[in-house]
Amino acid sequence: MHRGFFVKVESLLLTCFIQLLPRFHHLVQYGAKYYAYLVARSAASLIWNSKFRDSPFNRTEGEKWMEVQSHGGGLPSAALLETMLGYSPTAAHFIEALKQETSHLANLGVVNV
Repeated sequence: MHRGFFVKVESLLLTCFIQLLPRFHHLVQYGAKYYAYLVARSAASLIWNSKFRDSPFNRTEGEKWMEVQSHGGGLPSAALLETMLGYSPTAAHFIEALKQETSHLANLGVVNV
């Protein structure tokens, strides 16, 4: 008698799990996507701060950026980043770029217009 009850409950739980699984599959991939976003954001910050912040219309750096972008996805992003920056950034570089950006964004509210 109890065995039949547990088999039925197990079957219902399995059915619910199978029905709900497609609704939550994005949670499995979310961490990797957010990590990739942070890496891209810090890379962009490194490029902006080292090449364009003080001189956004610098022709030499603009042409280098155009050349880097011309490859699209044809070359590894690490190689393109190294070409643009002139060095191969480490994890410490990425972390420092995010720290600087966060600090800058936190101070935007202090600016008086």
